[in-house]
Amino acid sequence: MRVFQIAILCILIGLISCSKPSGEGGKGSISGIVSYNRYDHNDKLINTEIAKEEKVYIVYGENTFFDDDVDSYTDGSYHFEYLRKGHYQIIAFEDCNTCDSEKQEVVYEISLDKNNSEASNTNLTLRKDVAVDDGTGVISGRVWTQQYSGLTPIGNPYIDELQRVYLVYDTDSAHFDRVDTDANGYYSFSNLIQGNYTLFAYSGCDGCGVNLVPKEVTGSIASKGGELVLDITIEQH
Repeated sequence: MRVFQIAILCILIGLISCSKPSGEGGKGSISGIVSYNRYDHNDKLINTEIAKEEKVYIVYGENTFFDDDVDSYTDGSYHFEYLRKGHYQIIAFEDCNTCDSEKQEVVYEISLDKNNSEASNTNLTLRKDVAVDDGTGVISGRVWTQQYSGLTPIGNPYIDELQRVYLVYDTDSAHFDRVDTDANGYYSFSNLIQGNYTLFAYSGCDGCGVNLVPKEVTGSIASKGGELVLDITIEQH
């Protein structure tokens, strides 16, 4: 009986010693999609989009350092393969406007209970802070001037070259960009994010107490890469 107990104990010790920690060497995998929640400078959510070439890290077991990393593909997907059963951390970094480093970790805990386990829905949604000109939208149009005699318009509006045009984003109190019209009265603002915009130029008003009066038009870029056409007619009194 004693010999049998010793044999069983040896087998158990052998099994324990053969147990391998988390890491490579199995047939398991962890994968998912990385996306951005994109916020403007007013902390307003602009849109959500796929994150391309975003770095994703993996930590094996109780390790305190990154064991491997991959870049997300053009469709936002990432993959870690050939993993043994065990515990893992999937880590990525997102923007943080209240952090000294301006970045913070996003950590997902994953356990694979078999050497061939698949965790295929470990999706990462990261905060991305964007500037107003960090998009692909366009606002363009033409500026016209209507001549007045008192309150009576004189003739038809004419194109206004070298007229300065200002662009205000959403509820901001000041413009963030300005351009001059070309010889045909056209202007264009590019690389804009989705959102609401106010365009204005100054009308001339000799008898208004002030020489210049802003004339505004508003509109929205409703989708990524959207184009908005806003013409504006200013007055010359």
